[in-house]
Amino acid sequence: MELLLQQTQNDHWMVRLNSLGKMLSAIILIAGILALPIRSSFHLAWLTAWTLTLIALVLSVNIKLIKYLSRSAVMFLLLTIALPFHPASAQEAAWIKIDGVALYQSGVQQLAATFLKAMQILAVSMIVVVTTPYTRLLKSLQRLQIPDWTLAILMYMFRLIFLMEQEMARMKRAMNARSAKIGLKRKLQILIAFTGVYLARLMDRSERGYQAMVSRGFRGKIEFWDEEFWGLKDGILLAISATFFLGVLL
Repeated sequence: MELLLQQTQNDHWMVRLNSLGKMLSAIILIAGILALPIRSSFHLAWLTAWTLTLIALVLSVNIKLIKYLSRSAVMFLLLTIALPFHPASAQEAAWIKIDGVALYQSGVQQLAATFLKAMQILAVSMIVVVTTPYTRLLKSLQRLQIPDWTLAILMYMFRLIFLMEQEMARMKRAMNARSAKIGLKRKLQILIAFTGVYLARLMDRSERGYQAMVSRGFRGKIEFWDEEFWGLKDGILLAISATFFLGVLL
């Protein structure tokens, strides 16, 4: 199955925005999200509304992204599930007690804030990545004075994602063709045993991919030929992000 990161884009209005402007706006928004204080139920309600707005924007870009959001939401909840059981201070009384298990209001509030902020950062990152071709993301990083060797590594890692997916798909097809009627437990055992083979194949394909790049003139420096221009919408997006950040600070 083709990864969504590889799909270049549709007619969404964010696709036509300047990639550097989107990246700078995302950085400012993430900084504001991290600095956002949570002191009351009103703050949590506002944070929830903002999270739902960002998720709706992600789904407007590509509805298929809902599965990535769902999996990430489950992972974030599992990572923060212990927070409600720990008070902010030793003097805090339990909010709810069930069979000797105490829940603390500050812990529940901290869980909600951490989960919502994580979902917001994920949503902002997904919007930038999905609406911007990867080469333009690299070009934006280059304009931010990121070293060329770092850009080369990022470019190669992006290619490696698809090599990993292709090799895994080949091994699964081979296993299904030869072992169609075995149980789930046996399939897992075979997949575990194939780990070494998978890594060896991946290293071989990676080396061949790198040699192909060198044979075509790659010398560790990425050249970009397409140019982007700033427009009114780019300035508006930056202004909104800056206003959000200043509002959080004030």
